[in-house]
Amino acid sequence: MKQITSIQIDTTDLSALSQSRNFRIIGESGCVFSIQVKTSGNKFYNFSAQKFGNANVYTPAHRLSNAKIRGRSYTGSINFPADADGETYTFIVHAEAHFETEFAESVIGGYLVSGELVGDTYNRFLYSTDIKQIADVTITIQPKGDDTSNFSSATNALTATATASPVSNDPQTIDFSFAIENAATDADGFGLQKIKDTLVDSDFFFIETETIDHPGRDASASFAEYGMDTVTNIGVGMEITAATAGSLSGTPIVTVAEKYPLTAEELPGVPYIRIQPAQTFSDNVTLTFRAYGSDSIKNSTGIDISFEDLKIEITTPSTTTVRGTVSNSTSVTVNGTYGFGKGLASSLRTYIEGFGVDNTTDNPITGVSASSSAGTITMTTNQTLVENTKLTAINVAKKYTITGKAIVKKFPSSNTVIYLGLSRLFRVGGAS
Repeated sequence: MKQITSIQIDTTDLSALSQSRNFRIIGESGCVFSIQVKTSGNKFYNFSAQKFGNANVYTPAHRLSNAKIRGRSYTGSINFPADADGETYTFIVHAEAHFETEFAESVIGGYLVSGELVGDTYNRFLYSTDIKQIADVTITIQPKGDDTSNFSSATNALTATATASPVSNDPQTIDFSFAIENAATDADGFGLQKIKDTLVDSDFFFIETETIDHPGRDASASFAEYGMDTVTNIGVGMEITAATAGSLSGTPIVTVAEKYPLTAEELPGVPYIRIQPAQTFSDNVTLTFRAYGSDSIKNSTGIDISFEDLKIEITTPSTTTVRGTVSNSTSVTVNGTYGFGKGLASSLRTYIEGFGVDNTTDNPITGVSASSSAGTITMTTNQTLVENTKLTAINVAKKYTITGKAIVKKFPSSNTVIYLGLSRLFRVGGAS
């Protein structure tokens, strides 16, 4: 029997773009073989037309039949089409036994099952390997407050996106300009107070939720390790911020996220996390994980991202006008209070300014009776003001603009949202 000793084709992941890959069959002169290439959707490669045909259509042109090695090798190419949704191609080579041809034992095929390479086996007359075409994915940057009712519906819907192939090495820039606006409601329209002047890397985060799969865990004792349904997108450094049952003790941090070895006495081969400090979680509890900052985001998602040129600026100050005459009173009646609120910390006291406002002594706002068109602002010092005097809030505002850019050097394997933590940047003023 003549032997084919090597099959060479690049099996690394394809991008979503169209491209061609060469193959080379090496062996003794006179070896005869046939080739088929098909998709997971049962489309076969037409070697005459040099493209894939329609699903479930097969003709003699969809097989390179009885090709012969002349000399030491045979070379050819396969044209892979663009496919933004992704695809799996199976490259199959048959050693034609009736032409006295077989594969050498060094020719080992590989097969993808659920995205993992398995089944490395030797077959005298059949070689098969899979090539994955990875779908384009989208990274979304989205502002997110812990309490969405504090922000306008337009703010809660803001996004900035970029789409690329996970196998691409071309950096992309996501420029964003987010108008962050306080909700215009009696319950939450007390203005936004800026907690800090500068955005930093750790103000951006990724969220993942996964469920504990550890029979026997019943919250009767603390444990540092928990078996999980999966640890996909869970990385070292992530914080556990919520649990669907029980309570958190401190801020648990993930220190290990991997699979137990197959030789482990308990849960062999099962994904697990190790956390510090230990917690009293039960089986089937779903945990919420957050990865703060680009390093932790990369550990959990594989995204290589950085944030630059970050700024927060007031866009719309809070203003209103005096309703009726105010005479020697701390209660200032106004034509709408939205955007005015009491500062809820001594370092975040709020004030008003306007013609005739007495701020000769420390005069912070002490309370607000909310209304879209009326309402009252209570001051520390008695005020005497004429009707329609314009008032402007200090240290609280209706709207800010956050600008910056995210530089993405490596995209993830699936669509991913990275959040900008508004609750780390702003707090809402209070009624009292």
